[in-house]
Amino acid sequence: MSRPNCVLARWKVPPVIEKRFYYEFENRHRGSRSEIRGRLEIYNQTLELLERELLPKNAIDYGCGRGEWLRLLSERSWHVLGVDSNDDMLSPAQADGLTVEVGDCLSHIASQPDNSVTLITGFHIVEHLPPEVLHDFVKHAHRVVRPGGLVIFETPNPENILVGSNRFYSDPTHIHPLPPKYLEFVVEFYGFSEAICIGVNQPNLRYQSGAAAAFLEIMELFPDYAVLGRKPKEGGAATGFLEFVRNTYPHSDPYSYRAIDEFIDKTHQNEMGLADLKMHKEEIELLKAEVKTFREKLERRRLSSVWARLKKKIGF
Repeated sequence: MSRPNCVLARWKVPPVIEKRFYYEFENRHRGSRSEIRGRLEIYNQTLELLERELLPKNAIDYGCGRGEWLRLLSERSWHVLGVDSNDDMLSPAQADGLTVEVGDCLSHIASQPDNSVTLITGFHIVEHLPPEVLHDFVKHAHRVVRPGGLVIFETPNPENILVGSNRFYSDPTHIHPLPPKYLEFVVEFYGFSEAICIGVNQPNLRYQSGAAAAFLEIMELFPDYAVLGRKPKEGGAATGFLEFVRNTYPHSDPYSYRAIDEFIDKTHQNEMGLADLKMHKEEIELLKAEVKTFREKLERRRLSSVWARLKKKIGF
């Protein structure tokens, strides 16, 4: 078992606000337990992968809160432990008979044996950690997860403009946003050689086509993302996990460049369309002027009956 390094000695969970305040704040702004449970169902297929490979079904969830993920795993016959520093947040999980402990994530994970857990998860916890603590936490996670096991860390997605500029800061205990490429690199750097990010919790957009839909996709792009990292199996060979994730979660790119490019293209198409309409309008006005001149010439020559027949023929 590794000993906690100096980071652990320096860092303590900051008593920023009252625990009860944060419990009520989360209840109001994060969503009901049933809503959160519904969002977590997306990870069922990843759990099925681990179950098919007959890895031991044990897990630790850090920042477990009310226990929605613990309940989901328990219903799949996993042995799961939840850890949270806020005992008020744990009260619903305790009432449900789930196994939980009060403690901070770094102290707890530093005390776990090597290669002892198949799955380590943290839903909306990594954005609460200072950089040096995050790095140490991921380093310990790699030590604790057994070969072939996984980590899943879900966090707000700063590629979403509204999240990155505003919504992230609604929670006073958030430290700073974590861009997907950064967190993916952290997980990969510390040994989870197959690491990939997916966007999650995408809301339904009220427009499905055109510039309005493209703009909405920029503003409402996946508000959260998850990094999934797999520890190499014995021998270090790739397991095909990245391909599995891409096939299982298609169209889940958490990055904004695609949505921005689509919006730019749609806007350009609209501008070109308006320019074409303007050009055609000008051509129509010129034709109207020519027809008016021709009509006036006919009337001056007392050929109005010819004009009337001509109008009827051309449908003018």
